Amino acid sequence: MIPIAAAFRNLSKTIGFGGSASVYTAKWMGTTTYAIKRFRNSFRDDIINEVYLMGKVN
Repeated sequence: MIPIAAAFRNLSKTIGFGGSASVYTAKWMGTTTYAIKRFRNSFRDDIINEVYLMGKVN
């Protein structure tokens, strides 16, 4: 099993940013393109809340 950080090692161009995170494009294992949201360390509680809310939507 490949760690996620290794598979998404090369974050490409920034496609968005805000107060708590930046969003980049990245390729999974050099093939499929995804948007990767990278949170700033100071927003831990916000991250937990966003993950919880995304789980409710899906």
